[in-house]
Amino acid sequence: MEKLRLILYPISILYGIVLEIRNRAFDWGWLSNYKSKITVISVGNISIGGSGKSPMVEFILENYFKDKKVAVLSRGYGRKSEGFLEVSVESDALAVGDEPLQTKIKFPNVTVAVSEDRVSGIKRLEGSHDVILLDDAYQHRYIKPKFQILLTSATLPYCDDFVLPAGNLREFRKGKNRADMVILTKVDKHPSQEERIEWRKKLSVKENVPLLFSTIEYSDLVPLNETTRPCLEISKRTCVYLITGIADSTPLVKHIKEKYKLAKHFKFADHYPFAVADLEQILESFKKASDDSVILTTQKDAVKLNRPELKEILDEMPIYALK
Repeated sequence: MEKLRLILYPISILYGIVLEIRNRAFDWGWLSNYKSKITVISVGNISIGGSGKSPMVEFILENYFKDKKVAVLSRGYGRKSEGFLEVSVESDALAVGDEPLQTKIKFPNVTVAVSEDRVSGIKRLEGSHDVILLDDAYQHRYIKPKFQILLTSATLPYCDDFVLPAGNLREFRKGKNRADMVILTKVDKHPSQEERIEWRKKLSVKENVPLLFSTIEYSDLVPLNETTRPCLEISKRTCVYLITGIADSTPLVKHIKEKYKLAKHFKFADHYPFAVADLEQILESFKKASDDSVILTTQKDAVKLNRPELKEILDEMPIYALK
């Protein structure tokens, strides 16, 4: 792997320079950006996935702007549709994207929309909303948000990474300087004052920029079908077959191992569109399991699994989504 990174390093330098020229073009006004009359807040990162953007958007929805009319605008990564679409709780995850649908299901009274043209999307929403949350738009420089929140994961912070393709960064680390707030996500514990100071130095966050810390907490198990036993006692002895299609499953796997017995992890790519063949393979493997076994997945993956064409085979599984 290290040899491959060394080979790709020159390409990463060239790629980073091209992105830096683009950023300078916006900074110097050679390329224009759109500034909405309403409050637009961007939640993003400078790496490719895995920093917890969607959970952070949901955290903001749950705790802030309750007296405002809020909309969430996303690109709808991996969706099989084009243009501006407003998401409903009945939407197909493949048509609108898994994360926008998950957000809509959790917050049915919030407007959730997808659009690859974020400027056009904002213009369609701003007339009827007070606040727009942009999910994953840190590199979308054609928009000038009122406030930019930059997330970076403690499992692989941007200070320990490099630009694509040798690393996972979408631009040089200095791109962090556009942030109005930096949040280190997926931390294991509440950091001490000394650890906070050390992280600020490591991440090179200026003193006038807030540096916050967040962690992921897991709670209830939600049955995904009527055949799953809702009263099943799941304990330390329970064998778990885990299904994930997320960018970074490290914190989840750690949680599963601490609370249950991880029998097998079916690990798919981020935003993976599950097919019948995938579930058949998982079910075949699960049939060899002991009676005290269950299948767990994430809420993000649950919206992709809960589709009509997968229902018949899904109903054969004792499967839960972990909130």
